[in-house]
Amino acid sequence: MANYPQAFIDLMDQKFKEEKNAFWESLSLNANTSIRLNPFKTNVIPKLDPVAWNPQGYYVPQDTKFVSDPWWHAGAYYVQEASSMFLSYALQPFLEKLNNPLVLDLCAAPGGKSTLLATEIWKKNGFLVANEVMSNRIGSLQENISKWGLPNTVVTNKDAAFWGKKGPLFDMVLVDAPCSGEGMFRKDPNAILQWNDNSPQHCALRQQSILQDILPALKHGGILVYSTCTFNDKENKQNLDFFESLGVEWQPIPLDDTFGVTQEGKGYSFYPHKVKGEGFFIAVGILNKEVQIAFKTIHKPILKEFQNPFKGLNLKENWFCTLFENEIKIANSQMLETFSPLLGFMDIRKILWNWAEKKGNDFIPHYQSAFCSSIVCENIQLSELSHEEALKYLRKEDPGVHTEKGYKLVAYQNIPLGWIKNLGNRNNNLYPSQWRILSHRYDKEVFNMLA
Repeated sequence: MANYPQAFIDLMDQKFKEEKNAFWESLSLNANTSIRLNPFKTNVIPKLDPVAWNPQGYYVPQDTKFVSDPWWHAGAYYVQEASSMFLSYALQPFLEKLNNPLVLDLCAAPGGKSTLLATEIWKKNGFLVANEVMSNRIGSLQENISKWGLPNTVVTNKDAAFWGKKGPLFDMVLVDAPCSGEGMFRKDPNAILQWNDNSPQHCALRQQSILQDILPALKHGGILVYSTCTFNDKENKQNLDFFESLGVEWQPIPLDDTFGVTQEGKGYSFYPHKVKGEGFFIAVGILNKEVQIAFKTIHKPILKEFQNPFKGLNLKENWFCTLFENEIKIANSQMLETFSPLLGFMDIRKILWNWAEKKGNDFIPHYQSAFCSSIVCENIQLSELSHEEALKYLRKEDPGVHTEKGYKLVAYQNIPLGWIKNLGNRNNNLYPSQWRILSHRYDKEVFNMLA
């Protein structure tokens, strides 16, 4: 306990009482590492221990070097802390009642909960706004959303007050609130250095301010999800009492006793001495307060269909290409209805995913088309790469694959990685420069979830 501030030690001793020894022992252990599979890109059943509350979640060996695995780069799975995967379990009773939901993840970076939400609402024709307030975190969020490959998501950079002023747009809002980070102490030692005696109270007040700003953006009867990665009651169950005064009715979540999750008041806590995961707190509520606001009528735009320029990428039913000047986007006729309320203040070109760019008589494929191709297309023609070739590609080198001339979609174990342009004697690598692997040091440290 020498690494922890004395005020934190005193708080935890008081909180856990007879369980305090087990709690401190758990914090002395290494953090677990876990992944969540992308069910739209792979149906493998890994030879790994499963996460009890998420059917796509698995624990992997600690200190796994994912950079050597092309599947990670391709969005076949996301490295996510196991406790936070409980979000999908918590939402199941509520998602069943939603159709075509418009959802906001207010504090979305780096994208773990956003990719989970996008997955859960996909079959409901749902649409997700993955919002991040901090501009310096937008890049990682955009990368992770793009690689996950579900084009029912748009990335935005606004504060809570911006959305609150737009009125009750959303059927669901997730606030994974900025917090004192106590639940991440054993995973991130830097979080310990940032904690002080005033952190819980300061964060609790900030969380209250965020909720007051964002609640007007939630529809009457809409779902509010509040979560933190901290242990203290001020930011967790005590804040739930404050949020009730704003019109939120917290709902029970049926628990499996084997999970080890602790119900505290009207919320649910994950403690590392009881679960195989880090500190986490979550509550799900219904907004019973109706906000009156005058909406201007939003006319759904008529999108002209444009011929798909790429052979071997046949779009599935309800998906089509559309042209904006030189930008070719993909659209979904059903999803257009879902996100149409956003069109009063957002350019539709920012909402639709990129497919290609038209330059003269040529069409240059966009990286987003590679990552979503296995989800929105059928009968895809792929050029398969070996592990060594895939790592070359991810370093933005010529992978050396021999194909016919033109643009080709390259893949590793049948999951698309990106585009190349075969010029006959060499390949132009179209993988985004900002994402390339910069080192050869992990080439032999291969993570294989099937091994």
